[in-house]
Amino acid sequence: MTYLDKNQAANQPNPIHLSKLNSQSSIKLEELITFLINNLKPTVLSELQEKIIRGSWQQKTYSQIADITHNDPAYLKGIGSNLWQMLSEILSEEVTKRNLRLVGKRNYQKFQKFNRDFQEAEINTPKVTNVAINATAFCNKTVTSKYHYWDEVLDVSFFRGRAKELATLEKWITQDKCRLVALIGMGGMGKTALATKLAQQVESQFELVIWKSLRNQPEFKPLIEEINNLICDRQDYYFSDNIDGQINNLITCLRQKRCLLIFDGVDNILAAGEQRGKYSTKFSAYGQLLRRIQDEKHQSCALITSREKPTGIDLREKNNAKANYLVRSHQLQGLKDQEIQDILTSKNLLNSNFNSKQLVKNGGGNPLILQMIMGTIENLFQNNVQSFLDYDLVLYGDVWQLIDQQWQRLSSTEKQVMSYLTLKKEQVNLQQLVNGLKSQVTFTEIVTTLESLQGRAMIKVYQHHFVQQPIIRSYLKQKIFNTNSH
Repeated sequence: MTYLDKNQAANQPNPIHLSKLNSQSSIKLEELITFLINNLKPTVLSELQEKIIRGSWQQKTYSQIADITHNDPAYLKGIGSNLWQMLSEILSEEVTKRNLRLVGKRNYQKFQKFNRDFQEAEINTPKVTNVAINATAFCNKTVTSKYHYWDEVLDVSFFRGRAKELATLEKWITQDKCRLVALIGMGGMGKTALATKLAQQVESQFELVIWKSLRNQPEFKPLIEEINNLICDRQDYYFSDNIDGQINNLITCLRQKRCLLIFDGVDNILAAGEQRGKYSTKFSAYGQLLRRIQDEKHQSCALITSREKPTGIDLREKNNAKANYLVRSHQLQGLKDQEIQDILTSKNLLNSNFNSKQLVKNGGGNPLILQMIMGTIENLFQNNVQSFLDYDLVLYGDVWQLIDQQWQRLSSTEKQVMSYLTLKKEQVNLQQLVNGLKSQVTFTEIVTTLESLQGRAMIKVYQHHFVQQPIIRSYLKQKIFNTNSH
């Protein structure tokens, strides 16, 4: 029994009549492809795969299909390769993008015979082979209880602040049914803590919650096999041996069950030393998975945290008008003055003789930097915050290392632009930046670099001027003018 047989039996209790194809005269290829697609959906073909079939049937190139679907051609080519392999299994002969129409026409009689055989067959107890046990078989099983798989999750018992952000993010996930939500921010800004708190608030809305840390750069295939096993919860479920097949399995399950997948620390699988957001070659499959989660129709949600926005999210956010805003990102800013005062009060460090706004400015409101500073204040300054501020000490020890890690991820052009901004005492607009760097960097490179730095949370745009984070500016001043100090 083929994929087509199995899906027909599983999803169609009454026989399908080829009323449109019964004519013995000329074959209408448009009707034939419609028939093929209808009998492969909804459990085998994804929305994007259907568009690739229709585009290929109309003899469009991958570039032309990419323009229609708002994807890059290389990504579509990868999806197409897996698609032709699947259709080859269904039709028992090789199917390629080029021969799709020819194979479809040649198999017209096979489709007619299939329809007649199906009407006569006993379908109450169909025989199932390993190949036929696909995503449909699993997804017919209903989850009756909730499961949570948390791995390396922070203790957020003392979580403070970000109430407004939490409310907004919860709405995106539970009411707006976003397919992907990205939390972006510098190291130490509290992305993991916020994701943990958010997941705890929305977990009742999902059948399964799965948290995976990417901090140690896990290989993709074992990770997705583990996720599929957790979701499937069936020993007899057939898994594909290739990555495309594994992703197909997962996407199918995300359509059938409402799952929350959390990938913490996506920046660990992104390439360093290049423009932001590019996946390291070794981890390109993660990018393929996240793109499909964003593009294809399902009822689940992926929540990711990263120091920089992965490639592709910008494009999908800009095209949100067509996607009902199903892909969104939120860039974390530093904690506000009142939030920091609340934290200091909880640590018994608040006293009336210091300006907490100065502490916010020095550390950029970064929660991890604040935690490091509080440790220093307790250990060396006898809980006297003002004494610490009198020394104007911010960039030291672990704080320096945290910012340096962010700096080392930048491309050479990004470092060049950041250094130029540091050397200028006043705020710099685009024209000034172009004039200052035109002999070294092209205009196109400057625009691309500024967008990349924004995506890394290294700069902000304020009244048409580019502004560095204060702590980043302090770091670069020390690095440029006194490189031996650290």
